[in-house]
Amino acid sequence: MTRYLDESDVMMVEEGFTTRDLLESLLLKVAQTGSREAFFVANLEDVMKKHVRLLKALPRVKPVYPLKCNSSRGVVQMLAGLGARFSCTNKTEMALVKSTGVPPERIICASPCKQVSLIRYAASQGVQLMTFDNEVELGKVARRYPSARMILQLATDDSRCANHLSVKFGATLKTCRHLLEIAKQMDIEVVGISFHIGSSCTDPQIFIQSIADARLVVEMGAELGYKIHLLVIGGGLPSAEESRRHFEETAAVINSALDLYFPEGCGVEILAELGRYYVHSAFTLVVNIIAKKEVPLDQLGSDEEDAEGKRSFVYHINDGVYGSLGSVIFSSTCPVPVLPKRPPPDLPLHNSSFWGPTGDGLDQIADGLELPELQVGDWLIFENMGAHTVLAPSSFQGSSPTPVHYAMSRVAWEAVQLLQGKPLCPEEEGRESTCAPLSCGWEITDTLCVAPVFTPASIIECEATETLEWNREHSCGSSMPEAPPNSSPSPVLGQGHNSFSPLTCPFCLSAMPLLDLQNQLGINLDRWMLRLSSKQPFQQPSVCHTFEKEWLECSEGIGLTRAKEECRLEAEDLEECMTKRKMMQRIRAILKQRDLMIKEGKYTPPTHQND
Repeated sequence: MTRYLDESDVMMVEEGFTTRDLLESLLLKVAQTGSREAFFVANLEDVMKKHVRLLKALPRVKPVYPLKCNSSRGVVQMLAGLGARFSCTNKTEMALVKSTGVPPERIICASPCKQVSLIRYAASQGVQLMTFDNEVELGKVARRYPSARMILQLATDDSRCANHLSVKFGATLKTCRHLLEIAKQMDIEVVGISFHIGSSCTDPQIFIQSIADARLVVEMGAELGYKIHLLVIGGGLPSAEESRRHFEETAAVINSALDLYFPEGCGVEILAELGRYYVHSAFTLVVNIIAKKEVPLDQLGSDEEDAEGKRSFVYHINDGVYGSLGSVIFSSTCPVPVLPKRPPPDLPLHNSSFWGPTGDGLDQIADGLELPELQVGDWLIFENMGAHTVLAPSSFQGSSPTPVHYAMSRVAWEAVQLLQGKPLCPEEEGRESTCAPLSCGWEITDTLCVAPVFTPASIIECEATETLEWNREHSCGSSMPEAPPNSSPSPVLGQGHNSFSPLTCPFCLSAMPLLDLQNQLGINLDRWMLRLSSKQPFQQPSVCHTFEKEWLECSEGIGLTRAKEECRLEAEDLEECMTKRKMMQRIRAILKQRDLMIKEGKYTPPTHQND
């Protein structure tokens, strides 16, 4: 049974929210229950934006998500709904992916050193794709799962990466032909080549050599009669927002290398295994101080005099390196805790160190931090904690040892639905948005008219009847002809007043002076973010307007999914459409409030004549 991410699994928040915005309410709820356990806050909107960015930057690449990086159920369900593939290294990860309804064709058993029990389990689940890099592994698979389809993992130059994996995994070019010959003798099918650059790669040029090596191995396989049709690129893409420029540079290098060595039409499908990229910045860990001890400065070997009253504290928190903070050991990172609220600037700072709850001397999180004095029961925040922190539960029906609270804005949620090809329900359309509208890209001018807004086809499909009803109730008193039966309204730029639905009618909204509208309804312009334009029709429709008109025309009578295929929906077009949809919702809410004020006699609109 398919079990992708459901709205009930996620906290819906305002557009533009940050994790900090959620913590106050979450900590209040936790305090009411009396719990002091550590927990994660997962911003799934961040994951969705990374997915859209990937589709835009690497249009030929299809993502593969490795559960070894973060096996949070919400992330798995969301990426499964977006069509991602998954790489699993054990039974628990494979069971979790299968429980969401992902077909076995989208799962890769990605460990080059598999236990026999894992090979048998993969066979029982119909998971055929497996990686290998040595002759012994081929022998194990040939004896227990001869119908498996193998992917040969190459070693790479990872000298300029944070994690060096090629010593442990990957076959060199010198051994690849031998392994392909052995596979041929064992009658094992080899269908793909993979390599893993390693996390935090500082030199994108490494991808060129690795992709070139993969091309050589494909040619070796062709000489032996293999039709290799998969290339799996692993790791290397930066994850943090501040590395966006580096991400774009890396993507450009990958695209160029693919065009050179694996041009379109060559018959090789390109996949990319990306874990840290998706989740690193999306997760925030919240922990609690469970113990505190003041340590004399001389005990720490400090020669500083205590003239300024400086003290030293050791704090123990309820999570550590044997839990969610394990990256301290194997990644040599030093996460820095942040206080939920900024302390007053006049508070004295003291030497602070943080330890996990165990008695192990290795369970040290951070040392030598200058912080105000903290108390037992205080909360601390660790940001950018999505990679290698959330482990798969022992049973896929179980839950993570550290609970996860998922959040995203409604605009992002609806974007996910569109990416999945799902039409938006009328109930969702009718729900009044709590988010601030996004900019629609129009500049503010000196006039007070709002330019027409065009609705994505999914909205028009769901609200054709409602729109016709609105046509009879223009607040400005004008009339509009009804749309032909079984068709959606088809607004065209540059036409007159009767060409637009009342939801986008510039005369309805501009009948009230803008300043009066703001004052009467209590709407702040910065919060409102509506872009205004002149009454003159646009001379040159924007790319987005053209796209929406084409999408609307294609959608008549054929449904949303086919409309998207007909128009070749791209990620940037989706973002623009969601922007228009957001503005549409806000305008509708304003018009409803304005009509209510007129009905109650609180406002009399000025007379307005059509131009």
